[in-house]
Amino acid sequence: MAFRPIKLPVLTTKAKILVAVAIVFFVALGAMGVVMLLLQPGADSVQKDFTKSDARTRQEDAVELAEQALESGNTKRADNVYQKAIDAEPNAAKKVDLAIDYSRMLRTSDRLKDAIEVAKKAEAYQDDKYKIAVWLAALYALDKQYDEAIEYYTLAANSVNSPDNKGFSKVFFENQIKKMKQAAAKR
Repeated sequence: MAFRPIKLPVLTTKAKILVAVAIVFFVALGAMGVVMLLLQPGADSVQKDFTKSDARTRQEDAVELAEQALESGNTKRADNVYQKAIDAEPNAAKKVDLAIDYSRMLRTSDRLKDAIEVAKKAEAYQDDKYKIAVWLAALYALDKQYDEAIEYYTLAANSVNSPDNKGFSKVFFENQIKKMKQAAAKR
């Protein structure tokens, strides 16, 4: 059996014009929808009710919504998404995870000082300081605030028995402390 190409009907000029008008109409309609969405009052506000989500979904939703806001250039909305998710989270460990996600987003958006501020607030969320200490140490090192980095690497080194530790040894943190002292001495 041989393959036979299908012949498509040839469009008349009138049909081509109708197709072009329909395309322009739908493109314009879509653009109007985007403009109307941006002009809505409270476009920066967050409509997601994070209190009705379970912890894992809350974190995934927050990351996804914040990334969408950042992609559209709306940093204020991204901030609101994370803050609302953190406020709604009843579990202290998950609250720290959300704060670290938020802080990471701020750091990758060249807002290092804000990233540090968010992480500092997260210290109060739970008694186990290991995870937030590691994160704050890295942020302070990145910001060349070596004394603060040393303080948090020391806290992490003294908390290596935390269930949040996924394999770092006390020696690792002691080496990080040495590097921070060397960097501080070069200033």
